[in-house]
Amino acid sequence: GGLPSSASLNLVPLGVGFVQMPSEAVVCSQDGALVLYGIDVSPDSSVNPLGSSEPWRVHKRYSDFASLAQTLNFSGSLPRRYLNKVLTEDQVEARRCGLEAWLKQVLLDERSSRAWAANLREWLEEDS
Repeated sequence: GGLPSSASLNLVPLGVGFVQMPSEAVVCSQDGALVLYGIDVSPDSSVNPLGSSEPWRVHKRYSDFASLAQTLNFSGSLPRRYLNKVLTEDQVEARRCGLEAWLKQVLLDERSSRAWAANLREWLEEDS
């Protein structure tokens, strides 16, 4: 008996069908200093360790994406950090597009269903 080893937990598939980050899911603070990017996650109906077939939305800051990139050791096409603290609408939209492309790149990588699965699943389940 006992708890499953971390090796066997890594064999559990990610269970995510696809993600998207719609423009209308972006939330900005009043002063524009905080931007949360909404991620709509749709489960993979064929393999679903998360136990739900309903899509869900999580919100993440840019720093959450940067932290995930560091955890996975995969920067890929992650958009660069802007020098200005308050982003313009165009910068927020450009970053949203870039973050969405990067996240889809991560999910298409074969490591997303193996070595990265546990970290990705946790990241996609928790709001920032």
